[in-house]
Amino acid sequence: MRKKAKKVLFSFWDGGTGHLTRVMSLAEEARKRGMKVGFISSEKYVSWILNENPNYRVYLISNRNPTAQPPPYPFPVYSHAFGHAQRLRGLRFDDVKWLRGIVKKEIEVLKSYQPDVVINDYRDTIKIAAEVLKIPIVGITKSTGNPDGYTFSWWLAPPPDLILPDCRQSFNVVRKEYGLTPIKDEREMFSGNVCIIPSIKEIDPLMRKSRNSYYVGLLSYWWRRNDEFEFIPYNIPKIFSYIGEKTRPEYGYSSIITQVILSFPDVGFYIAGSADKYTDLRIEKLKKQKRVIVKDYIPAKTAISECSVVLNHGGSGTVLLALSMGKPIIFVGPFNTDQIGVARRVTELGAGLIIPHSTKPLEKMKAPDLGEGVEIMGYWKSEVTPDKISAAIKEVLTNSHYTKNAERLAHLINTFGGVRDALDIVERLI
Repeated sequence: MRKKAKKVLFSFWDGGTGHLTRVMSLAEEARKRGMKVGFISSEKYVSWILNENPNYRVYLISNRNPTAQPPPYPFPVYSHAFGHAQRLRGLRFDDVKWLRGIVKKEIEVLKSYQPDVVINDYRDTIKIAAEVLKIPIVGITKSTGNPDGYTFSWWLAPPPDLILPDCRQSFNVVRKEYGLTPIKDEREMFSGNVCIIPSIKEIDPLMRKSRNSYYVGLLSYWWRRNDEFEFIPYNIPKIFSYIGEKTRPEYGYSSIITQVILSFPDVGFYIAGSADKYTDLRIEKLKKQKRVIVKDYIPAKTAISECSVVLNHGGSGTVLLALSMGKPIIFVGPFNTDQIGVARRVTELGAGLIIPHSTKPLEKMKAPDLGEGVEIMGYWKSEVTPDKISAAIKEVLTNSHYTKNAERLAHLINTFGGVRDALDIVERLI
């Protein structure tokens, strides 16, 4: 009798493309191994998934509460969160009625698709649905999303008078309705029977090694089909910039990067960003000369392989991809504690530099939308300048130890099997 193909259902948070690229990389490997592949996705990425493979089964369930409103204060350019609840409360995950409805829809999908395993990359609700139906779940988690790892802001304790937001209650109300035990740590919603960590311990350390957590190295290599790559046809140093990209707040980065480009007449630039933001006549001339390439989406793997330095905010997918190729990183204005945590580790190992939004004491702002008496911390004005970025690029280009340290980390990353190791773990589980 022919062996029945295993079914895998992928779920992910629909923020930046990092979560998507990890699950798409794993989905392709699963398909090659003869598994049937399905997804739960919000509307944002359904077309991306089906353009990759129209045979993938996609279930549309939003992972954002439509009643969420912009906060009654300006967003910080850098948010220093001490836990996931700041994000969860801001997105109205404290709304039990909405949470209950989403879990019900996810249970219906799981009953219909009947997966052998769920692989989840930070979708907050799917673990409840999987536990109700006793379907094993694999969590793709960085250390800040793993109960055995560091919390956000692990290098800085919260001030003693700071009231932190909490979002465990709404999840536990729904869990109780299904007879599940309450969660004690908010990170439990992201973890699984097994946790796959898309990193290496040197740059994503755990406080204590869990027997069910496994480093696998690089997962994020996938990029959309039909995204053609245009090469800079000159034998000059090249920079890949993934700051101010289309899926993130722009914060004036196009103007800053324009000035950086003009300060390096003998360097090429691949810019992931909106072309209509780079309309300076001098940049237009460089674009025609093919010394500067600006596109909404640039295949990162190919671009980074061409470059000497990578500019990014600290997103873990781009960081691992760059380091796996031995490319040093300049972290420009990380948005949040997750990114600055990664950046701190890389710079401590001599493979990059950080240009933070500010080095002043953190500012506070009242956040009544997150709970009574809650304040959030961060910076509301950026001190990132073209001169700071240009100085960092010059330092990295002229000091070879950054590249040598990045190449050392590449060796460590590439000793892992990435998607192959991850799918081996999945197959053992099911």
